[in-house]
Amino acid sequence: MQEADWEIWVLAEASVIHYGGGTMGLLNLRQLNQFHRGMLRMYRKHYAPRQCPAVNGVVYAGIGARYLYKVCLRVTCTDRLLNRLPQPHRRLEDDSRNL
Repeated sequence: MQEADWEIWVLAEASVIHYGGGTMGLLNLRQLNQFHRGMLRMYRKHYAPRQCPAVNGVVYAGIGARYLYKVCLRVTCTDRLLNRLPQPHRRLEDDSRNL
């Protein structure tokens, strides 16, 4: 945003709740692949240069393992079943709106 010369405003009253990976169960295999490639690129660009090769290897292995896990869930449609389970963190958000 700074490179595009956008104005940056701060609104102290604003709040944001981010549920990381909230839509991961809804991605197809191509989208999963793109997501994890992006994760690797972000790590390689911003964090890998400051880490030793052993740490980078562990991170890359972790991202690869996560990718394989998500692919297995997607192929077996288990991810769809998991999305139907009660999700307590979302109930907390709904309750806070009613206050």
